[in-house]
Amino acid sequence: MRLPKQISGYEQRIEVILVDYPALTAILLPLMKLRTQALSQAAKLSAEVNRQARADITCRRLMTIPGVGVISALTFVATVDAPDRFKKSRSVGAYAGLTTRRYQSGQIDIGGRISHRGDTLLRTVLYEAANSLLCRAKSGKSVQLQTWARELKEGTSHKKAVVALARKLAVLMHAIWKKGTEFETNVA
Repeated sequence: MRLPKQISGYEQRIEVILVDYPALTAILLPLMKLRTQALSQAAKLSAEVNRQARADITCRRLMTIPGVGVISALTFVATVDAPDRFKKSRSVGAYAGLTTRRYQSGQIDIGGRISHRGDTLLRTVLYEAANSLLCRAKSGKSVQLQTWARELKEGTSHKKAVVALARKLAVLMHAIWKKGTEFETNVA
């Protein structure tokens, strides 16, 4: 059994190794064909997701925010659905579960970790967008959001800074969507 002529370098290396192992060849070549088909389908899906995001004006506006990509914008738009659901933009952070839990009883008022009450997918995507923005290499130009998060990180942990930045991104994304504007880059 031979692979088709259009094969990747990885598959060529495997085929060279399998020459000496005919028993494994019969097993692995069909699996490699499945792998190739899966990668092809994933590429088609990725292209379709990119096309959907580029076709939507709201997603294009949201993607002007540093750290926010195609998946983040599409997830935010699909999850929030209508910006008028929230009177205030800061309510979106609570909706995603990015606000601190409170324990209040009499004279006790303890702020805890984030509540995790809300849409898990939206919270995850916002966290990843914030993490990518915060971890972006320092260049000559720095966005104020990034500078703010880095200063916050110096006083606390990386994860807390990322969560705070994710909450800020949620508020910013909602405000941009509601107002129909784009992100304005203020260079620090």
